[in-house]
Amino acid sequence: MDPEQPCVLAVGQSQRSAKALTAVLRGPNCKRALDTVSNVANLRTGASEEQLPQDLVLRAEPIVAEDGHVPGVWLGIFGQRVPLPDRGPVLAFRWNVTKGLTESEIGVAERLHMVDYGTDAGAILSVLAAPRYATGFDSVVLDRNEIPHQRFRVRARIDDAVVSGHVSSGSGSTDRFLSGLSIPLPEHVDGPIDGRESHDGLVAQASSRVGVHRAVVRSQDLELLHWYDEPPTGTAWRYRDRRGKSLFNPIDMTSLPSETRPETAMRRGTVRLLHQNGQYQAFHCELKPIPDVENASLATFTVIRRSVA
Repeated sequence: MDPEQPCVLAVGQSQRSAKALTAVLRGPNCKRALDTVSNVANLRTGASEEQLPQDLVLRAEPIVAEDGHVPGVWLGIFGQRVPLPDRGPVLAFRWNVTKGLTESEIGVAERLHMVDYGTDAGAILSVLAAPRYATGFDSVVLDRNEIPHQRFRVRARIDDAVVSGHVSSGSGSTDRFLSGLSIPLPEHVDGPIDGRESHDGLVAQASSRVGVHRAVVRSQDLELLHWYDEPPTGTAWRYRDRRGKSLFNPIDMTSLPSETRPETAMRRGTVRLLHQNGQYQAFHCELKPIPDVENASLATFTVIRRSVA
């Protein structure tokens, strides 16, 4: 167990399904930990801290499900000299990745609402699970018979939160759902920005500019995968807002995909995005491929700015 990071020691709805905490802690420390976990799980306290021998501090935080109950507790043991992280609540959630809507009053919709996987959730999750790409989910892709046939495992960082979970189809529905946990991360300070033409440099510089919108698109057809920021105002980026039209103007589609091949450098150009009024608006864009281990571009990082022309 890493003393600097919380980890799950026991979770379950019954003693039979839970891993015994006694397998990890012994003696008085175990009793204190059990009492702390019990209090937190029964919603008698929020995050709770207990002093342990040898200058250790035990910290327990509830994992709150969408209906308000606590299915598990995060438990961490820290050195007293190490500042305890203020990570915020750990939340359990259920999110409709087909419609881009949350089904949980207590959830992470505010962190995930810039993602719209449409009806192709399984295929797009496989793109996000590319080894060199930092955003994705623990997921199980279901075939047409609702049988899991492929599993992707990768962590996600969205708005300073680690999100993990699995994707499944809802009962009696063709929609797909993402269920899992959101674990806020502590603040960090980025290093100096180097390599303007690199992917990391492009992400870092774009993050500090007003009026700049960062997104990831599928290299094959420029289908939108993920917004890093708020989309341009009025852009019909959700499937339901497009009324059968493409987000990118079809005329632009004939030229831009060829510029996103991994062997090319970052390219700049003009694209037109669909507005909710049905018209296309011009934007300046910068495109940088995200290669996988075989140097094949599954996804492309894009920086978009409204054109003044």
